Amino acid sequence: MPRLVKVATTPYWDRLVVRMEVGQELEQFRQAAEKLRGAFGARRIAVREIEPAQVGIDLMRRDPLIESVPATPIPAVTAHIDWRAVPVGVDEFESPYCVSILGGHTSIAGSTGAGKAGLQWNVLRGIAPAIVDGTVRLVGIDPKAKELRRARALFEEGDYAVTESEVVDLLIRLVVEMGLTNERDASSGERDFVPSTTRPLTLILIDELAPLLKYWSRSTRSKIEDLLGLLLTQGRAAGYIIVGAIQEPTKDVFTVRDLFTRRIALRLPTESHTEAALIEDAVQYGALCHQVSETQPGVLFSLEDGARSTVRARLGHVTDADIDELIEYVTTAQGSNVVDLDSHRRPDVARAA
Repeated sequence: MPRLVKVATTPYWDRLVVRMEVGQELEQFRQAAEKLRGAFGARRIAVREIEPAQVGIDLMRRDPLIESVPATPIPAVTAHIDWRAVPVGVDEFESPYCVSILGGHTSIAGSTGAGKAGLQWNVLRGIAPAIVDGTVRLVGIDPKAKELRRARALFEEGDYAVTESEVVDLLIRLVVEMGLTNERDASSGERDFVPSTTRPLTLILIDELAPLLKYWSRSTRSKIEDLLGLLLTQGRAAGYIIVGAIQEPTKDVFTVRDLFTRRIALRLPTESHTEAALIEDAVQYGALCHQVSETQPGVLFSLEDGARSTVRARLGHVTDADIDELIEYVTTAQGSNVVDLDSHRRPDVARAA
């Protein structure tokens, strides 16, 4: 029998560490996960490898994600931003759930009302000082002309597109800019991109990928897919990063899925949608998007880097007031390198100063 090495408990979890016997493998524990969950009477089970020959078996007794999570707070200054770990929510072990906006592109899939926009708004709140001082340049592609339109004031003229022709023209311009940037980097020998005011990160937010890839005219879709392919394959090193949302992540719609290095999935109708959004066998690895309740918008699953196991988390709930705060913060402080959040949020303090 495998040996129980350690037990730890929290208000929500019993966390077991088990040493496998010779001849046992992690996959056997994964295949037995539902039987173990039932035997222990747990709401959820997560099986992971801790180190060679040691397995972590986490048994949830109460769901820590049942309550909504507050929106990401706006940092005081750009220097406080960790570009590879921007907090956007909380995971089921009560740790910050973060995403990287360097080194690769991120997709988020989910049914209507699942909370996809929460990723974009929390990212924007988490990097707001960098938008103010010019370390980040925002580009918005908003075919529904709804979600990102509220933040229209955050985009420079020409960096926000809605119609087919506008999107194609914008993508062409971005690809040309990216090519020139890559040429300059090749001649200078620069390899690693680090955002700065002299070399800003171009963050491209696409509110809905489906029209671009499936529902617009065939000739337009063909151009867009080619242009997106160039940005997704060459943009990382040049600092052109895409965060894209999609409602219908099936293979015939989400044709560029494999070019997104980081994938997140919220509530989806079927197991096949989950695997189309993340990776084949994602359900087997614990991504149970088809079981997420409609009463829990923002609950997500993502795959751990380099591991066949999933992270379950909940995005911060961004209210209209949170969006208004973000827009007011950026527009009133535009051009300032240092922003006093307390003075900004409390007019009486600002007047006293």
